[in-house]
Amino acid sequence: AAFISSLFVMRFFLLTIRKYGIWMWAVYLFAAASLIITDEMLPLIWEVPDVIENLEPRIIVGVLFMALLLEAIPFTSAFVPGFVSMIAIGAYLHDDPWMIAACIPIGATALILGHLIGYIPARQARKKIHWNEKADERLMKTQRFFKKYGLWAVFFGGWWAPFRPFISIAAGLGNMRPIPFMFAIVTGSIAWVTFVLISSAGVLGGAL
Repeated sequence: AAFISSLFVMRFFLLTIRKYGIWMWAVYLFAAASLIITDEMLPLIWEVPDVIENLEPRIIVGVLFMALLLEAIPFTSAFVPGFVSMIAIGAYLHDDPWMIAACIPIGATALILGHLIGYIPARQARKKIHWNEKADERLMKTQRFFKKYGLWAVFFGGWWAPFRPFISIAAGLGNMRPIPFMFAIVTGSIAWVTFVLISSAGVLGGAL
């Protein structure tokens, strides 16, 4: 049943993209991600600290690294609550600023590696695959966009969970050069991890 229904879904997905473009699925993913976060993920913020209370610091850091790495990878991002895990860890470590400081480079490194897993294959596909005329025209538009706004798109795109796993693929398909991409993704990841950990420690730490 799952196999047959998947065939119908893929057929419907391709038909809608050809007729209407990708925008309707972008709206759908944004709405779905928002509902999931609201209905399921946010309550975990209050439960995860109880789970990690007796864990060793190295295990907490490992959980943070794996959660953010898998959330940044396109194939696993939908199944890993990296953002929620980071909020819970920041709230739990609110009275240990040195641990929070240690978590920032570890979390940022995980995000950077996850983005590279999407960016590198996509950039190779843009350069080596022979696209059809219509697809190549769209890719040229994407390339012009990232040439003009790539730094800001990658910097802020990594901040939002619905866009995070796909911004690196878009940058690769847009043939964004490695140096600007790395600059934007490194600075954006560090800024985002720092903001979330410190804000969750300050806002939620006292309540927990």
